[in-house]
Amino acid sequence: MFSLLYAASYKIGITWLEDSENLNSDTVAVVHASSKEHVQEHIAWIQERLKTGVSDGLDLWNRRGELFPSLLFCESVSKQIQSLGNGSTMLRQILRKLFELENCCKTWTDGDFDLDILASKATPESDSRLQKLKDKLTFKCPDDVYRIFSLHLRMTGAGAWRLHFSTELGPGKIIIGYIGLKIQ
Repeated sequence: MFSLLYAASYKIGITWLEDSENLNSDTVAVVHASSKEHVQEHIAWIQERLKTGVSDGLDLWNRRGELFPSLLFCESVSKQIQSLGNGSTMLRQILRKLFELENCCKTWTDGDFDLDILASKATPESDSRLQKLKDKLTFKCPDDVYRIFSLHLRMTGAGAWRLHFSTELGPGKIIIGYIGLKIQ
């Protein structure tokens, strides 16, 4: 008989139906604590999960200052984020991108923001899209200044999603202007 008392985590294969058509599979590490020793072994992981575990978009919005102290969010992002329900296909991707930007802010101490330090590819809008969509890409920021948000990260899963951001405030601060389907 096999016992969970020996190992503090196991890798298992999972398969799930993402929507009515797409079957996905992955291998995940299942961390457990069936003894005091396991809890001690996973203390850093447990603390990180408690700190960063987000249940839905409303939870993310309410905890944005705690989770992302270097990111400022335009009010326009509020409804976009809060509409994400528990289990939303986009919630985890958005969290990943926001944590990525937050971590980059911690190392950005001077000069212009270096897009190459991001794990994800960030690109500006093309000149033609900027001209055509200038009004739709302009958002009121927390400092009451209207800015054009050209830089963006791509996300997929529920359509072509974008996270638009600005580095105009300088080292260590990024403004999030839009999170949602690609602006048309």
